[in-house]
Amino acid sequence: HGAVSLLKDELALLGITRALIVSDRGVEQVGLVARVSDAIGKGSVGALFLDTPPNPTEAAVLQAVSAFKEARCDGIVAVGGGASI
Repeated sequence: HGAVSLLKDELALLGITRALIVSDRGVEQVGLVARVSDAIGKGSVGALFLDTPPNPTEAAVLQAVSAFKEARCDGIVAVGGGASI
């Protein structure tokens, strides 16, 4: 409980300054992506990838990699269940 409040410090320990947040639309709709984004700090979120399908595909992975590279991210934060991870 409350682990999201530790996220910013944990990312700093890892040297992550521009995170790609990976999740899906359902998790976004219930507000969890916003909570994580707020905890990280808007300036430290490089991009969002919210198109993770329930059964991940190679195409979805390639789209996420593209978003990561385009935004020059240096780390990933997965929000949700196993598909996003």
